[in-house]
Amino acid sequence: MWPFSRRKRYNGDVAAILPALGVDMEEAGVMKLLNVLDIAWTHKYSTYEAALFVAYSMVSGFKRGGDLRRARWLLVQKIKPVQAD
Repeated sequence: MWPFSRRKRYNGDVAAILPALGVDMEEAGVMKLLNVLDIAWTHKYSTYEAALFVAYSMVSGFKRGGDLRRARWLLVQKIKPVQAD
């Protein structure tokens, strides 16, 4: 039961950081978000690293979808200032 509790807290901590990075969890898709968090958990990323990983995954998705303007906005306006800290 303990590992599930740690994982639940980890997901919650990452989810709390995502709005500061401009990531809308509903727009990203819950299952895709959980898939990215599975990868971050497996690689033992910190909560901040995992949040950045999710944000960069969204940028990648926007670029693949052809929405370059939105990808650039997310990257320049939201991710870069937070990453600099």
